[in-house]
Amino acid sequence: MAMRSYCGPEAGWFNADMPGNKPTLFDLCGESYNLYNMITRDIPDEYDLRKKGKSWLYTRAHFAKRHHPVDLQGHERIMQMLSSGKDFDFLFAVFPSVDWDSHYHHIRDQRTVEAYQIADNSIGEVRAFLEKKGRWDDTLFLMTSDHGLTPSYEHFDLGDWITEQGLNRLAIL
Repeated sequence: MAMRSYCGPEAGWFNADMPGNKPTLFDLCGESYNLYNMITRDIPDEYDLRKKGKSWLYTRAHFAKRHHPVDLQGHERIMQMLSSGKDFDFLFAVFPSVDWDSHYHHIRDQRTVEAYQIADNSIGEVRAFLEKKGRWDDTLFLMTSDHGLTPSYEHFDLGDWITEQGLNRLAIL
């Protein structure tokens, strides 16, 4: 079996590489929406807020090293979904600019600080909207990060390490 990097063009294989008998959070959480998450298995198009324009937006952001438009558009799509009155149980939203900017520039670079401000403003606006609608008290809000926003000078390739151990890395998902 071949190795894949899901951080580029091979990201399109992510859903196919996941074991079909393993449910995703979208399967487990009822009416679920997605924004920029690469896991999209079993999400109807109308619940995939990233569907329109993600490829072009991400490509442009990558080559221009200007990622804030991704987060700004993501926030707009979340607010449109909320404003539409749709009821939902789960929303998985990715705001990639903090990660990208901290890798490309520095964790204290003004662009990274601005990315934090965009995410913070979005979270604040979503919270205010949910409070106004009387839904905030029933909301569980989780925020995660993949590397603690430390500068990345070395990369431990887990996929290579798994292969070196004689294991099939796609089979251990």
